[in-house]
Amino acid sequence: MRRHLILCVFILVGSVLTACGNPLAGDSSGFLPEDGEFAGLSAVGKRQVLFTDGPKEKYLGAERARFFKQYGLSTIYSRDYALGGEALTIEAYQIGSDLGAAGIFYYYVGQQLRNTGEEIDVGAQAVSDTAHGGRNLYFYKGRWLFALIYTGKEPVPDLKPLAQFLTARVPGQSRKPAGFAYIDVEGVAGKYARVTPGNALNFDIFPPGVWALAPGGGGDARIFVIDFSEAKAAEKAGDDFWRYLQVNASDSAREKRQFGKTAVVFARAVDPREKNVVYAAFDRFVIVASHLDNFAAGETLVTRVIDKIRESRRGN
Repeated sequence: MRRHLILCVFILVGSVLTACGNPLAGDSSGFLPEDGEFAGLSAVGKRQVLFTDGPKEKYLGAERARFFKQYGLSTIYSRDYALGGEALTIEAYQIGSDLGAAGIFYYYVGQQLRNTGEEIDVGAQAVSDTAHGGRNLYFYKGRWLFALIYTGKEPVPDLKPLAQFLTARVPGQSRKPAGFAYIDVEGVAGKYARVTPGNALNFDIFPPGVWALAPGGGGDARIFVIDFSEAKAAEKAGDDFWRYLQVNASDSAREKRQFGKTAVVFARAVDPREKNVVYAAFDRFVIVASHLDNFAAGETLVTRVIDKIRESRRGN
């Protein structure tokens, strides 16, 4: 049974999904532990598996379920436990991408903890809800999000060892999606980067992407790095966005610029909602700067991100 409290621990981990959202073999347990697998933890009741919209809306609430669906939420696994004799619920959220998982993680960090949590190391990026005695611990790894919800009596147990145990159960590496590294350039507040749930810049074909405020482009400027997984898809999205701007914006123009042997098309326009906009499609990414004081500042920001991507490619 879900408890709508601010008491949670999340882990996000990579896995493969079927087209309809059902878990494949190997993930059918949601990595939830059985009796005896972790010291002092015993299962109470049966595991719930929710993969259709109705049950997920009932479990999460309609508004949150719709929001998480934008990030690619596929399946929720939940089970009640006793930890040292006290009540604990573990929730595992299966997400369609590591970026979507990071998006839900940051949603909870900002909306649930109001950015007051303490960062800790559980083998993955994590934050503890110190304002409530450590009852919440959020972290992600790949495409999975786990929540440990402690509702027992005080003193609150240290949930970190259980989080580390769960993290280790999930295959793959623990790292931030690439966009976080690429957006961390001069003129951008990369430390405070977050994930848009898609529909960035009011353009519905854009999937979730990393974004941050960009004071180097002006007081209200921001920049987006949107990962399309392959270069052709990014190029097509860039072309589609150009057509959108031609219809909905003014003062639009495009020109090619050379980055090594690669010609990159830069575009700019004045959009009614997003103000001055500059963007380019490079590699598998579309990079967009908006709400700019001027086009030159946006071109500088987008160029810095492209240079950061090129630098990472040379490093690999």
